[in-house]
Amino acid sequence: MGVPSVVLFTEAGSAECGRVRRILREHGVAFCEQHVSHDAGAARALAETGIFGTPLLVVGDRTVFGYRPAAILAALAEAGVPVAAGDETGRTSEHQHGPSTRATHGHTVPSR
Repeated sequence: MGVPSVVLFTEAGSAECGRVRRILREHGVAFCEQHVSHDAGAARALAETGIFGTPLLVVGDRTVFGYRPAAILAALAEAGVPVAAGDETGRTSEHQHGPSTRATHGHTVPSR
């Protein structure tokens, strides 16, 4: 059994969505971002989860609604998703010393 997919449902202008995106990047988690405000298919997929708000993180069969760092990291760990260790600021040494990558819309792109 492989590592489950990690999907982040977001909407334009949401600071909370940005914080969830940042924690995933800082911990080196590959994820697919679905922008519900710009993509009708993403909005339908969000509705199918039964949760009608963002940010929503879906890790396999687990969901985390909102910016809840401990719950996010716990869901990733429980699902067996590799997570880079962060320091007390939540940043990984890789993030501080070099570029990392993330998956979004099925493509891998450099993190900013």
